[in-house]
Amino acid sequence: MNGKLSPREQAILQLLVTGRPNRAISEELGVHVLTVKGCVSRICRKLGAANRAHAVYRALELGVLPPPKVISVPRPAPPPVLRPTDWVAVGRLRASWDFRRVEYGGKRLVLTELNFRVLHWLMRHPGVVLSRDQLIDACWGRDAYICEETVNRHIRILREALEPVGADWMVETVFSVGYRLVDRRSEK
Repeated sequence: MNGKLSPREQAILQLLVTGRPNRAISEELGVHVLTVKGCVSRICRKLGAANRAHAVYRALELGVLPPPKVISVPRPAPPPVLRPTDWVAVGRLRASWDFRRVEYGGKRLVLTELNFRVLHWLMRHPGVVLSRDQLIDACWGRDAYICEETVNRHIRILREALEPVGADWMVETVFSVGYRLVDRRSEK
């Protein structure tokens, strides 16, 4: 290092670590932007650095700056694992996660992967009203950026798939809340 850093240069170097531009540093320290620019040039020259980023690296390497604190950011919980090994049944509707198969009264239904996940999750919670957010977390994952309208569209497609066997009534809308899977015959 060629020379000692002045207190102003040390303050600017501390702010360089955050990646702020010269204008933001000048506003924070209350000095003119050209003063900051000149100090950055002197810092680079004293540390033998080619640019701002290299100056920060050299300052850390030479011990002019304390080592940065490592902040641990908690990761979001993984989405629930849908791995039951048995068939799930609600009334005459049956589904197997392992075989990716859905049947109603012995007739096989063809569903896309996402529609299968939605139906299977509803079947694992029969009669329970599941909000759109709960369905998004369970079927798409917590990190997915899915709007609620997407859930509505998949429910509509699911009902269309259940219609040929006469089971479209099983997916019930609870206004302003979400959806549930019912078997009206078992309620009577």
